Amino acid sequence: MDYKFHFLSSTSAEATDAFASLVSIYGQADIETADIIVAIGGDGTLLNALRKSNGHDIPIYGINKGSVGFLMNAPVFEH
Repeated sequence: MDYKFHFLSSTSAEATDAFASLVSIYGQADIETADIIVAIGGDGTLLNALRKSNGHDIPIYGINKGSVGFLMNAPVFEH
């Protein structure tokens, strides 16, 4: 099954680099048609993704590329 991803990123250089890399590999779906939302940054980015996903039944995965990331997962890729 091919999943459609919607990526969100903080404005940090590390997060925007990861965002660009992931979008080039997986593409960018609109939030309304996405299967998964991926938040890239810190906890604030994850909270922003939660607000944007309100009303959509879409899982969210957070990748820590920010300064605070207690709620995020450790990155497992290098770009």
